[in-house]
Amino acid sequence: MTPRSKWCGLRVAGLLTLTLGGCGDAPGPTSGTDIHIRDSVGIRIVEYAGAPSPPTLTLSGEPVYTHGTRPGDYLFSNIDSWMGGVLFPGGRAAVRDWGSREIVVLSQDGTRHEVIARAGEGPGEVGWASFLYAGSSGTLLVDDRGNRRLTLFADGSLVRTVSAPSPGEGADLHAHGLDPAGQVLMSSGVSSGRGFKAPWKPGHMARFDLETRQLDTVASFDHVQSEPPGQDGTPFFRHFGVVGAAGGEFVHGRNDIPELVWRRPDGSVRQIMRWQPEWTYTTHESRERFLACWESLLREDPDRPEAIIDMDLARWRFNHDEPEPLFTTIFGDDEGRAWLWHWEMPCHNRLRFTVIGPDGTWLGAFEPPDGFELLGVAGRHALVVVKDEMDVESVAVYELVGW
Repeated sequence: MTPRSKWCGLRVAGLLTLTLGGCGDAPGPTSGTDIHIRDSVGIRIVEYAGAPSPPTLTLSGEPVYTHGTRPGDYLFSNIDSWMGGVLFPGGRAAVRDWGSREIVVLSQDGTRHEVIARAGEGPGEVGWASFLYAGSSGTLLVDDRGNRRLTLFADGSLVRTVSAPSPGEGADLHAHGLDPAGQVLMSSGVSSGRGFKAPWKPGHMARFDLETRQLDTVASFDHVQSEPPGQDGTPFFRHFGVVGAAGGEFVHGRNDIPELVWRRPDGSVRQIMRWQPEWTYTTHESRERFLACWESLLREDPDRPEAIIDMDLARWRFNHDEPEPLFTTIFGDDEGRAWLWHWEMPCHNRLRFTVIGPDGTWLGAFEPPDGFELLGVAGRHALVVVKDEMDVESVAVYELVGW
């Protein structure tokens, strides 16, 4: 049964219904979609009758500040928009420069910068893949996957570096943020669905204490969809479980089911939100567009043999009967809002985000303009990467308008 048929039977009240204690919150700014909010054994349930239509968010006409274009600014070489920057309340920002493997902290007005971590394996240094998360007290957590460790900074100074925890042989955990007690919220990392008989391979959510180095597994989730043995080719897209953190809680879901779950740091469920999306299916036109884009990327290497290019193009497996994934990443901001990073066809170069409040209401939809990539959000402001006509990168802080 596809998600289209699985969820078409979801029926909710035609008018907003508030029932039981703790559910008297006013609905968010989502318009045009009926919503039903109820309480089930202490768990808040938010259900939309269709696809919510939140207001469109845009960037203000002029930035609050920019950094990277003036004399004396840090010269960025390659900024990775995937968890490679954070914006703190008040305007301070931290940015990971992929090219130099350095972490740069910008002042509140963007006029000053400080390199707080350089490439290396020593204390306070970072490896090739380092993802940034902001703590509630202005701390900065670095998930240094290159060196397989976690590093905590405060006010630009190193506080602690510890080896990344592992729940068992061959297992891997990735950080998503900090809970109110300063413990790291983590979940199972990238894994293969091969050699697993059940429909889904489970993953785990865990809480890690940086001081005591104690790891507590608090919940499990559907992690990776299993692949039948002997199946040829590489799937165009995969369905998998996605875990993030917002407001010091886990937020997770499967990218083939329109449902998100909020879990407290101890793993208990606080809230479930469901909606009925407009499913997208891979068409012949989109398939050909992807293959043409992929071929152009392969041909950028003049020494790649024609036979290798043909073999690479032939390996892709398209399933036109399964809907494309709903999202790929979940991350939070300083106000506890969850940002869904929508799945897009590879080579499309389009970024789309949906903002969901801590109460499960859809607050906004944001698509950065061409040449802009979202790094982080604090309050009503966004930290973005800006590329000029020569692909030279800088960063800027803009107000988000349209809430």
